[in-house]
Amino acid sequence: VVAIGLADGRIVVHNLRVDETIMTFRQTDGAVTWLSFRTDPPSSSTKGAAASTDMLASGSTSGQVHVWELNERRLHHTMTDA
Repeated sequence: VVAIGLADGRIVVHNLRVDETIMTFRQTDGAVTWLSFRTDPPSSSTKGAAASTDMLASGSTSGQVHVWELNERRLHHTMTDA
């Protein structure tokens, strides 16, 4: 799985093995300048079910950092002037 950042602000998460786009995001504050994955192993502290928090951080030309929650497919947080 790779993430590709585009000049129009789109982020494409793609599975290379099966050549399939898994999800896309859009940051509205400029071109994507960097991307970084964070994956945590399942937590044993969750009652009854293992939970993991898979995140993708993206940077933009405006200096903002966006943190995307991959399991929920949503924007988790934006840091300005990072």
